[in-house]
Amino acid sequence: MHLEIVSHCWKYTRLAMYHLSSVYLNPPRKTKVKITIYYAKEDQPTLKLLEYFSQFKVPNVTWNWQDIPVPMLMRRAIGRNMTAQSTTADWVWYNDVDTLIGPGSVDTLMEEAESQPEAKLIYPRRIQATSDATGDRLIEKATGDPRVLTIKHQDFTPLSYNRAIGGVQIVRTSVLKQVGYCPQPKWQRTESTWKRTFEDVAFREHLGPNEKGQPINCPRIFRILHTKKGRDEKVSL
Repeated sequence: MHLEIVSHCWKYTRLAMYHLSSVYLNPPRKTKVKITIYYAKEDQPTLKLLEYFSQFKVPNVTWNWQDIPVPMLMRRAIGRNMTAQSTTADWVWYNDVDTLIGPGSVDTLMEEAESQPEAKLIYPRRIQATSDATGDRLIEKATGDPRVLTIKHQDFTPLSYNRAIGGVQIVRTSVLKQVGYCPQPKWQRTESTWKRTFEDVAFREHLGPNEKGQPINCPRIFRILHTKKGRDEKVSL
C-alpha cells in the first residue's frame, strides 16, 4: 500500500519539527509513504527545517517538499488539488503539521482503509491531543535550530471526531482522480494572507449529500493543540 500525507506550512516551523520528527522516529513497516509539504521559500525557517530532514533516509518514506508562490500557499485547497491531480498513492491523507504519527499508526491506518472497500473518505474517530497550554509549552521547546523532537504520551488525552475535517481527511485516490479537491474557482483563487480553511466542508459536500466520511479506529495519532504561539510571526515577506 502507498499513502501520501500532505500538509501546508507557513510560519509553523516549530510544529512541523514535531510532525517530521514523528515520521523519522516511527517509520511504517508495511506501507510506502510520501510526506508532502507545501511551503514558500520566503519562509526561511521552514526551508531550513526541510533541508535538515532531507539528510535522513527513512525506511519506506519519501520526502517531497513543494515550493510554491506565497499567494498559492495561502489557499490550502490549491496545493491539495495539485496533489489530487498528481498523486500515485492509493490513499491521500490531507494533514496538518500539528499532527504526529506514533508507532504503527500508518500501517494500522492502511489496514483499516482497506477494510472499507466502499468508503470514499475516512477519518480516525479518536486521536490523542494536548491542551492548548501544553501545546504551547511544546512549541516553545521547539524554538531554535532544527532537530529531532520527542513527545511524552502522557501529555495527550483523547479527542473524538464525528466527521472528516481539517487534518483528518483521508481520501481514496480513485475518488480524487474523479473530483479533485475543491477545483472550483472559488477555492482555487490565490490570496495575499492565509485564509481560514472552510474548503473541507465544501469537499465533503462535493462527495455527496451529508457526506461525513467513514470513521475508523487508528491508535497513536497525536495532535498538538495550540494558540497563536504556534505561528512564528517574525517571518515576513
